[in-house]
Order: sequence, then C-alpha cells, then structure tokens
Amino acid sequence: MSKGNRIKELHKQEELERATVGTDAYKKVKRPFPWGKLVLGILILCLIVAGALVWYRHANEGLFNENSYIYSNYDKYVTLGDYKDLEYTIEETKVTDEQVQERIQQNLQAATTTKTVKKGKVADGDTVNIDYEGKIGGKPFDGNSAEGYDLTIGSGSFIDGFEDGLIGKKIGDTVDLKLQFPKDYTNEKVAGKKVVFTVKINSKSVSVTPEYDEAFIKKNSDFDNKKDYEADVKKTLEKEAKESAENAAKSDLLQQAVDNAKMKKYPKGKYKHEYENIKAQQEQMVSQYGMSVEDYYTAMGTTADEMDKQYKESAKENVKAYLTINSIAKKEGVKVNDKEFKKYLLDLLESSGMTEEQFKDSYGQDIMEYAEENNMRQSYMITAVEDKLMELGKKVDKKTEEKTEDKAATESTDKAASEDKE
Repeated sequence: MSKGNRIKELHKQEELERATVGTDAYKKVKRPFPWGKLVLGILILCLIVAGALVWYRHANEGLFNENSYIYSNYDKYVTLGDYKDLEYTIEETKVTDEQVQERIQQNLQAATTTKTVKKGKVADGDTVNIDYEGKIGGKPFDGNSAEGYDLTIGSGSFIDGFEDGLIGKKIGDTVDLKLQFPKDYTNEKVAGKKVVFTVKINSKSVSVTPEYDEAFIKKNSDFDNKKDYEADVKKTLEKEAKESAENAAKSDLLQQAVDNAKMKKYPKGKYKHEYENIKAQQEQMVSQYGMSVEDYYTAMGTTADEMDKQYKESAKENVKAYLTINSIAKKEGVKVNDKEFKKYLLDLLESSGMTEEQFKDSYGQDIMEYAEENNMRQSYMITAVEDKLMELGKKVDKKTEEKTEDKAATESTDKAASEDKE
C-alpha cells in the first residue's frame, strides 16, 4: 500500500472512531437544547417584523426622517406644482405710542405679586385662608372641617350663604354661619339639613401691582429711566410686528405651494391617522362643554354624517399639506439636524420667556424629550420649508402690488365697457 493510501485509511479510521464515540456519547448524555439557534431565530424574526413595519410606514404614510430620506415615495402620492418664484408681500408695520403703553401695562401685570395680609375686611373676589367646622344638630359629620383652606369668595365652592356670609367680616374674626344644605345635595346624609359652620378667617391674599416708575424699570430691565425703557419696548414691538408679517407671508407661500400640488392618491395609514385625530379632538372639545356629540350636532344645525364628511375633507387637506411639505423638503434638500432643531426649540423657549431649567421643572422633562414625544420635528420642518419657499420666491412691494391690482381692475372695467358697446 502506498504512503498516500495508508494516510487516507488512517483518516477514515479516525473519522469512524469519532463518529462511534459521538454516537455512544449521545446515548449516554441528553443532547443540550440549542439555545444559540433559538436566539438567532428570534433575532431573524424581529428583523423581519421590523422590516415589515418599515415597509408598512413607507407604503402608507410617507414619513420624513430627520436624518435621511428613508421614505422617498412622496411622488407616489402627490405631484408638486409651482413652488418656486411664488410672489409674496410683507405687510408694512408701524408701532404706535398707544401700543407701547399697552405693553408696559402688560409688563406691570406680569410683575404682579401676591402677599398675605392679616388686616382689613373680606370683599367679593378675595382669596381668604380659613379654618372651618360644620355641625348638624351640634354633631360633626364626614367632611365637615378643614384647616388652612384657601377660598375665593364668589367661586361658588361652598353651599349658598357660606361665601356671602364672610363678606365684610374682619380678618381674624370667627364667624358662625347658620345655613342649610340643598335638598338635592350630593351627600344624601346631609341633604336638606340645617348646619352651622364655625369659620375662622386667618388671612387673605392681596395682589400687588407695581407702580410704573424708575424703581420698576431698574428691577425689570437694563434701563433706569422711562425714555430709554419705552424706546426698548417700542423696539421689541417693532421686531415682533416684523416677524409676524414675515410669518404671515411665509404661511401664504406655503398655502400657494399646497394649492398648486395635485394628489394622486391618499396613503391609507396617514389618512386614517389624520381622520381619527381630527374626530377625537372635536369630540374632546364637545365634552369640555358638558355636551354629548349628538346634542352638539343638533345645536350646530348639522348631522353626524355631515360632520363626518367635514372630518374626512379636513383629513385630506392635512395629508396633502403634509406630503407637499415633505416632498418639497426632499427635492430642495431641507433636512432637520439635531443642532438646528435644538436652536429652534431654544428660540421658542426664549420667546415664551422660559429657560431650559424652568421648562424641565414645569413639564418634568427637558425640551428635546418633550419635542420628540410631541412630533415637533415636523413643526420645525414646516418652518424650514417656509423659509426655503421665501428664499425661492419673489418679494412684491406693497405699492407695486396695489398698482398692479388697480391696473387689472381698470383693464377689466374697460373690457366690460367695450363688450357692452358691441
């Protein structure tokens, strides 16, 4: 036997021994569960599900991703019309002295503080701090007493006669109020029964609005006299008016772009979401008025079917605007990056007079977390697209626009007169 053949035979014998040992070992020891294969299978399943979800969103919503254009199917649903070279006009703004004084009064009201006083008398509208105890037939009852309770006189928080009985009484007085619970009172055990409330008036809260003087100016601004302070207020109002006029022009540009676009079809998922959201908001508003939806429809002189048609039309308008905005963003390369988005949010905070810390204290989360949960990236996208439309648009001077309108009106009149002669 050659050397090569002997080596092959040895390999066969070794493989046979390994196979025999493996078979015997399998008979003696139970094969372990293939956890690795199970985990791999689950991972593959998750990837398949995730892929299906992405496909579904891609096919039905056409969402815009802030980092890249993952969803690029806008053309499947909407055809953009003219959105470049659209004309816009920015209204001229002028701030009057009366507006300056109105803003100063608003600033004074914003600086109003509340202090606790223990002198004087109770008046309608005052917020008083009281201790009270009520007894029926000389005996207490459930919910009959409280200490340090803040009550606004005239709020109707207590039964008839309670709040009125405190008006004119001195702070520090103890008053016995002999009253009677209404017969239809929610607590049946005391309904219709006579009651005596012993009330001690501890204090009342008084609003203090500062005087418009140099002390107020120094405390609430970087100035020390009325002339400079009022000039700064006027400057602020002029800036706000200019921004408001520009925002109005941008909104008009965006509406023109949306009106010029044509819908091919509506993505089912997005349309359904908008429809259900509009309907839910309407029903929530109705419930706040303490009305049923049916009663609301009756009061408005409409029907459920007619309102449903309005919901559907509004949903279509929202979807069209959404797809138009994102389609323009994609074509013009308008993207939302974290740095610009954070600046946008901080500008919003500044305009509302809040700091990041104050916002977090009020809402229990930072501004970025709040923005992500409330889809504010899309709001920023709208702003960014409006800016782009203004950049691509044509500004028309107000006087030029008026002359053009007058000319068009004259030509129309002349044409009508000529047709009459004929």
